[in-house]
Amino acid sequence: MAGGGHGKWRERGRLRSHTSPGLGMNRVVVATMQTASTDAFINGVSQGDHLLIIADEIHQIGSPKNSRALVIRSGACLGLSATPVRYGDPEGTQRIFDRFGPVIPPKITLQDAIASGRLVNYEYFPHVVHLDDDESAHWKNLTKQISFELAKSKNKEGSGALTDKAKMMLIQRSRIAKRARVKTGLATGVIKREFQEGQSWLVYCEDSGQLDEMLIKLREQGLRPLEYHSNMSGDKVEALNWFKKFGGILVSIKCLDEGVDIPAVSHAFILASSQNPRQFIQRRGRVLRKSPGKELAVIHDAIVVPVDPESESDQISLLKAELIRALEFANSALNRGAGSDLRRIALEMGLDITHESDAALEDESEEE
Repeated sequence: MAGGGHGKWRERGRLRSHTSPGLGMNRVVVATMQTASTDAFINGVSQGDHLLIIADEIHQIGSPKNSRALVIRSGACLGLSATPVRYGDPEGTQRIFDRFGPVIPPKITLQDAIASGRLVNYEYFPHVVHLDDDESAHWKNLTKQISFELAKSKNKEGSGALTDKAKMMLIQRSRIAKRARVKTGLATGVIKREFQEGQSWLVYCEDSGQLDEMLIKLREQGLRPLEYHSNMSGDKVEALNWFKKFGGILVSIKCLDEGVDIPAVSHAFILASSQNPRQFIQRRGRVLRKSPGKELAVIHDAIVVPVDPESESDQISLLKAELIRALEFANSALNRGAGSDLRRIALEMGLDITHESDAALEDESEEE
């Protein structure tokens, strides 16, 4: 083991001897990408064709930092991910495919997984919400700054790569929608009205501030939510085990997106979601996992749209991205009418929602 609190691999020669060929037995090194991308790990591995590299959640290895691990020479290599493409990062995506090759067919769709009994059917309920005046003003101000930065970066042909400053401002702007103040009150009302003992509700928040607000509002309604995030004061493992055993309401941030198995989740409320397809695909898949006695899951989703699209035209990119994400959920839900209001909004505004929006970027800095 290397990383995640395991440090014995750093002992002199230990990693090299464990990865050397010709010892007459098969050996496995399990490492986090954060550790595998360090100089100490890379230089400590006995590299060569005898190695087989398997990268789980392969989309992560395309980031500037993690991709340093790609220099490790090996024979065969295999990447695992339902979403190998890095959203808004063609360079990182290319690094992945250059090393691991193309996707192995056939592609398994959500409908395939449900039909085969690997996932359960679900109902989807989008809730349209709006930014308040302060949030709209902040969005408008950031939009002006982004436009100015993009204009500076354009070359003579009228195109140019996004600068780091532009990328950061785009991420900051997207977080205005994710943290919209109205969302916690909406979610509290829905959960108060619909939660029943024995159910397992998972609430996805954007950051610790939104999570704390959600916890306070649920407790004010007489509910007893659990929290789960990397900086919590209590025992994460104990909280998760309690939730798995007894159910209830678990309020979390991004750290439940990958690597945590909670198949008994019956309901989810998505307060904050990136327009990055990978995130909502993972979250949907987590809620739909099979569990004894579980035949149906329910997903609630807070969708931010402008109050007046004509006067708030700067929010059109937000609306398009939100609609694309919401309709992706709605199209595979049992209640197909869930997306009818969203399609009507798109048609009235003349939005083409058949193509992915470019309103979001990969954000490795998101809080867990």
